[in-house]
Amino acid sequence: MSSMLGSGLQVSTKSVRNSIKLFDNQALSDVQIKLRDGERIFGHKQILAQQSEWFFRAFNGNFPVASSKEICLDDEDDDPKAVRAMIRHIYDPEDTVYPSTTCPSFVPPEMMSQVNVFAAADKYDVPSLRVLVISVFTRSMEHKWQNNPQEFCAVIQRLCGPTAVRFADPSLQISAASFCSEHI
Repeated sequence: MSSMLGSGLQVSTKSVRNSIKLFDNQALSDVQIKLRDGERIFGHKQILAQQSEWFFRAFNGNFPVASSKEICLDDEDDDPKAVRAMIRHIYDPEDTVYPSTTCPSFVPPEMMSQVNVFAAADKYDVPSLRVLVISVFTRSMEHKWQNNPQEFCAVIQRLCGPTAVRFADPSLQISAASFCSEHI
C-alpha cells in the first residue's frame, strides 16, 4: 500500500509506519507508566509484555493493572532513571548494537547506575537487558579498577558484601566476583 505526496513522490505507508518511534509516544498508547519521580511514560502493553515476563503477567493476570490505563513502577527501591533505561531498551533493543568501546545511550557510564539498571531488568524480568548490562559492567570494572578504585570498591560491596542486593539472576554478582578473583 502506498500513497502519493504532493510532489508526485510515492511513499509506502509501511515505511512511514515503521519509522514512527513508539517509545514515550502517545500514539496508540494504551498505558501510562508512572515512575517514582512523578514522570510518566506513554507505553504499549503489547510491546512491554513481549520483552518482559513481569509485564506479561501484570497485563494478563487478575491484577487491577490488567484493565487499567496506568501502571505504577514507583517502589522505593526503583531508581527512576534505571526504570526509564529499561523501558527505553524494551522499545529500542536495536540501540544495543554499538562498538565495543561505547555504551548504548540508555546505559549510564557509572557502575552504580549500571547496577541499578540491572536491578530494574532483574525485577521486571527483561533478560535481554540483563545480558547487555553484564557486558557493559564487565568493561566498566576493568576501567574503574585502574582509574577509580573507590567507586569500584563501593560497587563490589553493594554486589557482594554482607548487605548485598539479592537478585533473581545472580549473573552480575558472579561476573563481579569472578573479576575480583582474577584481579585481587
